Amino acid sequence: MDRMSFGNYTFPYNPESLKISRSRRTVTRFSPLCGSFVEDYGAEPIRVSGEGEFFGASAESALKELIREFEAEERHTLTVGGETFPACFESLTVVRNAETQAIRFLFEFIETETL
Repeated sequence: MDRMSFGNYTFPYNPESLKISRSRRTVTRFSPLCGSFVEDYGAEPIRVSGEGEFFGASAESALKELIREFEAEERHTLTVGGETFPACFESLTVVRNAETQAIRFLFEFIETETL
């Protein structure tokens, strides 16, 4: 698998875990004449979540660069798991491990209609 990227930012390592979620907006209704039926309102935006870790001498600079991408509040092309689509960086959580000096991060992206 190619390395994950968002705009001009390429993750130094692919995330340890990755979840790509697709869903449809549906509503189940009941009619006394027809019984139950489902209305399909179409696809919801793709959601991508996962977690990874920065380690070694470059961990702090890699984290700073990732935070800059998050704070830029811009939509970019997300390339992940062999797929490419426009997205925005929805959330970023950072967890530091004092013993190993590793920096763990959890992220979420959501598909947008256009850039």
